[in-house]
Amino acid sequence: MTPALPAPRWPWAVAAALLIALALITPVNHDEDQYLAAANLVSRGLRPFGDFMYLQTPVQPWLLAPVAWLADGWSFIALRLVSAVAGLGTLALVYAAQRRAGVTPRHALIATALCGSCVPFLFGMSLARNDALPALLLAVALWAAARGRTLDWGVAGLALGCAASIKISYGLPLAFGGFWLLWQAVRTQSVAPMLAWGIGGVIALLPTALTWAAYAQAFEYGVFRYAAEGAKIWYDLNGIGDRLSLAAKLRDTGVALAIGPALVALIVLLFLRRDDGKKYRAFVITLLVAGVVAAILPTPTYRQYFLPVLPPLFVALGLAMPLGRWPLRIMAALGVAAVAVYAGLGVADAVRRGPAAWCVTSQAHWIGAQAAGPIVTFSPTYVVDSGVPLDPRFATGTHVWRSGDLRSDAELGAFKVTSRRTLARELDARPPGAILTGFEGASGVNRRIIPDEVLNDWARTNGYRAVPTPYGGMLWLKR
Repeated sequence: MTPALPAPRWPWAVAAALLIALALITPVNHDEDQYLAAANLVSRGLRPFGDFMYLQTPVQPWLLAPVAWLADGWSFIALRLVSAVAGLGTLALVYAAQRRAGVTPRHALIATALCGSCVPFLFGMSLARNDALPALLLAVALWAAARGRTLDWGVAGLALGCAASIKISYGLPLAFGGFWLLWQAVRTQSVAPMLAWGIGGVIALLPTALTWAAYAQAFEYGVFRYAAEGAKIWYDLNGIGDRLSLAAKLRDTGVALAIGPALVALIVLLFLRRDDGKKYRAFVITLLVAGVVAAILPTPTYRQYFLPVLPPLFVALGLAMPLGRWPLRIMAALGVAAVAVYAGLGVADAVRRGPAAWCVTSQAHWIGAQAAGPIVTFSPTYVVDSGVPLDPRFATGTHVWRSGDLRSDAELGAFKVTSRRTLARELDARPPGAILTGFEGASGVNRRIIPDEVLNDWARTNGYRAVPTPYGGMLWLKR
């Protein structure tokens, strides 16, 4: 049974209020486009990889499609709140895993609070991306394994298999945990935990395997090949290829861990070198190592990639307590500063431009009153709640368009996407009812090639009428 939350209960109320507030005010991140679009398209009966391109393993759109359907017209807010709830659940399970493993309520609460104050955590839990649900499932695995019965290992394998079916990088914790249990089986001659883990993992991966079998070419491109080639070509074209270097990776890794207590926590654990013979501690450290590897493998390296590091890191920190006063004070100060800066930036943006939840939703409703579908845009976030269908060829926002020229015309057609080479031809063949631009302009990654300028030029050439939107975009309507 999951232990009851500790007295006082107010830290949990504060955490819930903070996560909900951040979900409502955090500025839009353009990576939200494909996840919001996918949930919306699946809610309309379309299939990932079959009817539109998706760039991750496919389970999240299926899980969130009912939410998008029930919250029709308000799905941006609903899906962000799902992330906030998943964040609170992740913290509760990080706490519960420590309590199951014998950590005192006070120490478990301290480690959990430190976990929740890391910027990768705050970022992942305040956006409608695919970060929150797999982190919650990782925390489920840590909680289940803390008791260590055969069924618990099955639950842990099932949870991490589901996480890998939502975000491919969680396949590494699943694999590392399986190899660790194999090693334990060799040492102890007890194979039941390993078999339970494997059965759970296989069951959870079945939907992904069946999707792969059904749409092999599109699946392999979206899940594997795009990640290997997409960023490199776009960064090179825009003169920022240096961001893909090893030096940039080391810098980005250090920054992602240093904006909060994570880096200090890692250093503390490294120097403690505590080995009390507990099997659970060794398992947690194994998942921690897997999380670090999963975070640093992709190039370029982004802060959200370090979310798989945090639950095992702070469970391990709780297991290592009590610590000295100064390490805790330093981590607490870093955590408070990280929350203050991250929340402060969100508040400042909300004061300047309005809360993201209100701006996106009200603009979508305005678009719905003006436009006929389908709508073409590189910014699906602003369209999904309009009630006007999104053109499925643009389900990934700018992502595939930026590097799609590496694929043949036949492949692009099979994947149901466009590229810089084929965009005008595709739009000529199937003109949209409306085009939305204004949210993929010049930026840190769009320095030489501006995606929205391409759509603006086509709309202007083909006689569409430009109507400014309430929050900074441009809606192109047929005359």
